[in-house]
Amino acid sequence: MPSDNHPSPGRPSDQARIALAVAGFGVLMLLLALLGGGNAVPAALHIEATNAAQTVVAAAALSSPAPLDWEFHGLGRRKAAHDLIFFDGVLYVAAESGLLILGPDGVYSLAPGFPAGAVPVRLWVNDGGLRAGLADGQITDYDGQTWSAPIPVAFVFPPFVQLPEDFETGGLAALEGTCELRGLLAAADGVLWVACADSVVRLRGDDLRRYTGLDGLPGAPTGAIRQGPDGRLWFALENGVAALSLPTD
Repeated sequence: MPSDNHPSPGRPSDQARIALAVAGFGVLMLLLALLGGGNAVPAALHIEATNAAQTVVAAAALSSPAPLDWEFHGLGRRKAAHDLIFFDGVLYVAAESGLLILGPDGVYSLAPGFPAGAVPVRLWVNDGGLRAGLADGQITDYDGQTWSAPIPVAFVFPPFVQLPEDFETGGLAALEGTCELRGLLAAADGVLWVACADSVVRLRGDDLRRYTGLDGLPGAPTGAIRQGPDGRLWFALENGVAALSLPTD
């Protein structure tokens, strides 16, 4: 008679039977979600590693109102993108590890000449140059060639908002109580994009659509939304930056 520690041939152990049952339940739930149509299933991720950078293209979940393709460039664990901006066609990213440049190959590099040890938290254009506000309350300016030494100064960060003066924002009332506002952008096509703490919202007229991680959003927004030279939207996230091609619907 076999002992408890050595099951007979052909008879799975208790642990094996439990594992099989759990796996079968997972498959069943996935099938039910697919057949039900009303429940979203997590988006599939396609990951490509390029040197130190990682690009993730996430397909939208089945329940998404429209497919969204996110191009994600991660900064690793616990490394948030505080801000981002295009200057002279180059994407600068303010991160905990310094001021970074995201190259066309998807690889980050340190901005040449940026003060060592400085932690940028805000980026904006000032008098034709690029200005970086630092975590210690100083600023440094870039004239296109060199960065100035950090200057202690009392200044107010510009808001994470880029809206034309005549833009109608009445539709934002529909987000009251459901959005911890992080940033706004009126895209070139007139659509308003809103960065919330847990989602991204598109507002076009009375049509409001919210996109979360189930729709492929790679991370929680931290603030800035910028539109690049190619028309794509760029979002600063808690774990990197992500680009989004504008939906056509």
